[in-house]
Amino acid sequence: MRAEEGGRRIKFLLALAPHPSPPLLPFNEEEKMIQVYSRLEVGREWLRRFEGRSPLFVCVLGFTATGLIPGISAAGATPADREYTAIADAEFLYNGPQPAPQYSLPPLQAGASPVLISRAVVAAQNIPVYLFNAGLLHSPSVPCINLKGAPARCLTQGKALDYATVKHLLEQGANLGGKAGSTNASGISNSWGVCGWWNNDGFGGADGFRLGC
Repeated sequence: MRAEEGGRRIKFLLALAPHPSPPLLPFNEEEKMIQVYSRLEVGREWLRRFEGRSPLFVCVLGFTATGLIPGISAAGATPADREYTAIADAEFLYNGPQPAPQYSLPPLQAGASPVLISRAVVAAQNIPVYLFNAGLLHSPSVPCINLKGAPARCLTQGKALDYATVKHLLEQGANLGGKAGSTNASGISNSWGVCGWWNNDGFGGADGFRLGC
């Protein structure tokens, strides 16, 4: 998927692979905001099915000890920082900028954390946010739906997760994905027991992110 500026809007091209030498549809201001460029009928059917529906933002949190190998990841300046990256991201996504966060975003060797962009988008567009704990090393500081997974071991061990855990998480994903598809037209679903949205000033918390809807 790629984006281009179109006036004040951003247009997206939807890719559905595989497809040999996919044809491109016209991409201009008169066309719809989302354009399909491969497997055209499948893509058009997807657009017809979901046109006019509000989006959700689902953030699945996890941890792998592979990320603790020195120099392997940019998601934190040190291995110790990377133990808390997902937790800090979830807290920032949930609360927005706070003067004294429980877990600050980790220092990076370059650039900025992608969660800054995610937070800005969901806050500005009032997009419901769902946080899922698929296997964190430490307990998150904000409410999450616990998928009862496990932190992954380092890939160098040859067995990052037990088969039973993988199977369980796959089943959880299929089940919750189906429930997400039943979300009503307003974009708010109570089928998970947790829902959230952002108020117009962009701040979460008691007035913005609601639980148990």
